[in-house]
Amino acid sequence: MKNPIKTPNKIRISTILIIASIISFLIFAMSFTNFNNAETYQYNFPNDTARISYFYSSCSNLSIANFSKCIISKNKLLFKYNITPDYKKLSFMDLLLYGGDCRDWSLLYQDIGHEFGYYATTTAFKINNSLSHRVAFISNPEGYCLIDQLGHYCYVIPKKLNT
Repeated sequence: MKNPIKTPNKIRISTILIIASIISFLIFAMSFTNFNNAETYQYNFPNDTARISYFYSSCSNLSIANFSKCIISKNKLLFKYNITPDYKKLSFMDLLLYGGDCRDWSLLYQDIGHEFGYYATTTAFKINNSLSHRVAFISNPEGYCLIDQLGHYCYVIPKKLNT
């Protein structure tokens, strides 16, 4: 029977110190991160916030899942998919009249989320070497929704966990 390998105490202590240092650094770095960046949020459609608020006003005061469903149902009436260069900044009216690609629609959903008091962001990911896709996320203490052009998936946190 072989003897188990014994780890010297010095190695255990140094490992604990390294882990503690990493955790301390992450906590320190997070203290400078503004997770609720409503005050510093830069709208993608800065001249159109009044139009956005008006157009989607019937979606306010709903649960996060119903809010997501409502804004998508409004966009279904006007949705046009039109590939646009990423450097081109569309106005809200341009997007509704001429359409846009996944980036443009995701940025709109992000602005709508911020305008109605949600945490909101977009994320892009690669599909293959030449193709990427972008989706939006909105969240609040109730849960979160992934919004992808005219589809959405929401997860509502159970009431027991949301306290």
